[in-house]
Amino acid sequence: SLAENASDGVIAPLFWGVLLGLPGIVGYKAINTMDSMIGHRNDRYEAFGKPAARLDDVVNWIPARITAALFALGTPRRLKEALKVVRRDAAARLGLNRNTLARRLAALGLDDKDED
Repeated sequence: SLAENASDGVIAPLFWGVLLGLPGIVGYKAINTMDSMIGHRNDRYEAFGKPAARLDDVVNWIPARITAALFALGTPRRLKEALKVVRRDAAARLGLNRNTLARRLAALGLDDKDED
């Protein structure tokens, strides 16, 4: 989705790069790739997939919210409504990072139908 790609591909690497430099970017991309490869549920990867998905949720918690705030700031006419949705969804449990971003984009009137 647009929101997930913005967060995973741009905001999160920048966030970890600013925070920890090149090792932060490499570490983040390794975690994100591990989640993409084995972070889904199936019998073969259950023991590895669940920790990979949770770790990805943890490292994306702040970048997902930064992304949502940036998208909200991009809609000045609906900023109040967008910020209300961001605040409401900011307390969502870790596993909802992608879904909260999708809901935030929908609140901004942006189409986010590209489901993985």
